[in-house]
Amino acid sequence: MHPPPQIREVHHAVTAADGEALSLVECAVIGSPQAADGPVFLLIHGFTGDREVFTRGPLPAALCRLGARVYVGELRGRTQESKDRTPGSIHSYLTLDCQAFLGFLARRADSEGVHFVGHSLGGLLGCHLLQHDGLASLTTIGTPLALPRFAVPFRRLAPFATTLLHALPRSYHLPWNRLLNAISPQLCAADASWPTRQLRQWAGLANPHNANPGALKHVLENAHAESLALLVELIEMLSSGDLQIRGSAPLEAVRSSTVPVAAVVGTWDSLAPPYSVAGLEHGKHGGPRRVIAVHASGHFDLPLGHHIPAIAEQLWDFLCDAQPEVPRSIQQAARG
Repeated sequence: MHPPPQIREVHHAVTAADGEALSLVECAVIGSPQAADGPVFLLIHGFTGDREVFTRGPLPAALCRLGARVYVGELRGRTQESKDRTPGSIHSYLTLDCQAFLGFLARRADSEGVHFVGHSLGGLLGCHLLQHDGLASLTTIGTPLALPRFAVPFRRLAPFATTLLHALPRSYHLPWNRLLNAISPQLCAADASWPTRQLRQWAGLANPHNANPGALKHVLENAHAESLALLVELIEMLSSGDLQIRGSAPLEAVRSSTVPVAAVVGTWDSLAPPYSVAGLEHGKHGGPRRVIAVHASGHFDLPLGHHIPAIAEQLWDFLCDAQPEVPRSIQQAARG
């Protein structure tokens, strides 16, 4: 497998409504012509992530070569300077950060709208932005639209966890990143022993055979701590039983929208397995829907993997030239 082509990053200064300075990076493939008027894609990372979840992988380059103008946004709290200001939360990500990114890109997308691509939590944010006038499509990558089965037993503990967390200082950050940092060598070792391989598949977080192991390890080693506010919101979502955000469930938002929606899932992903997006294949939807399952892919290699160029071509045909259709069955992609 060849490493992803080198990306040239152009940084744009974007300011949220509360004055927070946000990072938005425009991507281009070095040595290739940049599209002047192609579709605009906005890529948003997930929990503990930053823009390198995408820029370390082949997705920006693949989209650029298809003719897209690609921008990768970073949510607040990714820098040391921003952690002590307005804490990262679903509410601030939706109403401040994503609104600022979409407002900035609206002038570039004109009437065509912005194609929103979100990994994990980023995809959930996209589901609740579907009513935004400027959205042309939504692609979720490793995003559950329904509560994964493993989370069901923890629902009873959610009220107690919320009570305990409210007693912590507002500035507290969940050190989830330390766990990812610690286990990254085992998750990303291509020559791991049999017990480690079995543990890796059971955890469903990463498969180094599906992505560049160095890029995967870098992303996990540089994961970010998340704010207390976000953790409380996630636990409250868990206790609701259907991942409700601001009073509505992601699947309800998807069904009521008329724009094309695609879900990319990994068959090894324990956080967003294929059955967690099965709702896209059932019931009535306002627009065309597509589900793409990537064989043997975990949660973090899903946006970074060798399968991405082929997935990007499928998405391009669907998102940019989509016609209303009956939702397709889950298809297998990039076997082996």
